[in-house]
Amino acid sequence: MRHLSISEIVALICDPSDPVKAIAMVRAFFDDSGTHADSRVTAIGGFVASEKDIAALEAQWADTLADYHQYGVTWFHAVDVANCKEEWEKVSLHVCRDAPMRFATAMSKDSYQPIWAAVVNEDFYRYATPEYLARFPTPFDLCFDYAMGALYYWAKGVNAPKVTPMIAHGEYNQRVSDVHKRYRADGDFSDYIGLLAIDSPRAVMPLQMADLLAYEFYNWWRETEYPVDRHRLVDRPVLWRAISRNSMTASLGGCFSGGGMKSAVERFHKRLSENSR
Repeated sequence: MRHLSISEIVALICDPSDPVKAIAMVRAFFDDSGTHADSRVTAIGGFVASEKDIAALEAQWADTLADYHQYGVTWFHAVDVANCKEEWEKVSLHVCRDAPMRFATAMSKDSYQPIWAAVVNEDFYRYATPEYLARFPTPFDLCFDYAMGALYYWAKGVNAPKVTPMIAHGEYNQRVSDVHKRYRADGDFSDYIGLLAIDSPRAVMPLQMADLLAYEFYNWWRETEYPVDRHRLVDRPVLWRAISRNSMTASLGGCFSGGGMKSAVERFHKRLSENSR
């Protein structure tokens, strides 16, 4: 599997007659974690960065990935690495355990803006009303909607060039497209956020980076909400390393749980009521 570099992606989706637009391009990449049937938490993780910074991230990632080619590994998938499965099945347990930190270290060397969202699934279904479920049928829908909103507010806040988002392909492709189209129907949103792309993490390295972030944010909130030991602070050193140049206070994200989930539903109904007047 050949990986597509950011410059190749730009060439595919940008008008070649407009080199200024290509040079100024800003990209965002997202992946999900915890969407399996028995998951307690659903999460989306990703980041936004300039083409220049993404190219630097890719170079660091590729160098790290090359160390695992000897095992037949061609791409990073967090769940496979954690369980030594699929391409990582020939890799020893201790090498698999060390790998996420090495990839996180590669990410820590360049600048990017983390964006994430998480939902505690039982709280979602406890408080979601029929009207709320019509807008957000699953926790994933809420996560992606939040991520798109955060991306928009970031782009508007820094007056960034139009951001082109990409998400890893999966079972929610159609819903992702629907949410994105709904946002782009807002003229102000479409001034800052471009067309959505869906692709395979196998081919696009930044989606592998988004996968690492999504998996870490998912586990952070799963361990926070359902701790094995309530007297022990949750520690996700891989996550902290990956975003070490972009502290949690600067990351754009939030978890919908407990009272926060209840408040989100109440705010939704308040807006519905105001819009119907």
